[in-house]
Amino acid sequence: DPARIAINSSERRPAADGLSATQRAALEGALGPQLATRLVSSEDLVAEWLSVKLPAEVAILRDAARLTEALELEAYAAVVPGLTRDADVARYLKARMRDLGVGDGWSPSQNPNVVSGADRGHSHATDRVITGGDIIQTDFGIKVFDTWVTDIQRFAYVLRPGEQRVPDEMERRWQAGRRGNRAAFAAMRPGATGSEVDGAQRATMRADGSLPVMWSTGHPVGYWAHDVGPALRSSVAAAGLREVDRVLREGQVFAFDGFHSWAYPEGGAGATKTISVEEMVVITPSGAEYLVAPQEELVVIGGGDAEG
Repeated sequence: DPARIAINSSERRPAADGLSATQRAALEGALGPQLATRLVSSEDLVAEWLSVKLPAEVAILRDAARLTEALELEAYAAVVPGLTRDADVARYLKARMRDLGVGDGWSPSQNPNVVSGADRGHSHATDRVITGGDIIQTDFGIKVFDTWVTDIQRFAYVLRPGEQRVPDEMERRWQAGRRGNRAAFAAMRPGATGSEVDGAQRATMRADGSLPVMWSTGHPVGYWAHDVGPALRSSVAAAGLREVDRVLREGQVFAFDGFHSWAYPEGGAGATKTISVEEMVVITPSGAEYLVAPQEELVVIGGGDAEG
């Protein structure tokens, strides 16, 4: 005499959907009217079940995260200022993925997303030539064993001719983004909500004078780049469902950012440039743990422009 019967029918979560209208009607007919009124969507059950990863899965994701970062740093080491294009960096990573037999963490046409100029959101890498003074963003994820995926960003600064180090203003912006990431990290613990984590990160953004950004602080990651589970965002309308009110649980894995955004006149009217320090963590009994050591300093690409 169950009070509720969860079935794979959901208007909002594909992972919890799949029952056709005909199957639903047949099921209700077989159960009869009394039990049919007790049917509910299994989306809450699916979210709870899929969002918590087994220790063995976390170990796989940890190794995959290390590989993801290693490939990004390897790609940056191959950049020649004035010659290398964003798309060249993306092609390099695609080639290494083929060499290693790993798949794409999300849509192949948008992975990796390499951006040396103005913000473009989720998109493909363009033919923009990387030059001195650029901040390069690489948003990259791989799929291993055709099941588990990563989502990590690494940032680099390209020295101008004559520069010996990252300029103070660019270093300040990098440090601001990093502070946002660490603020979110400090707020991540079992029982915290996604909106609390997002709020901690955005408070740091405001304190550091960042422009607002449209993106959420973070999301679950594991079976998909945007997995099921708590959304690290404050807006219910933007996140959907009740994901911002779901509590974080031990064993959940997240990709999350610390943002710092500013006006970028080189990109045209209204253009912005954003540092988004994206890392991966697993929730532990006492807080959170990085799957791979977080980026502490900008990767510095030296030598100035090749044509200079």
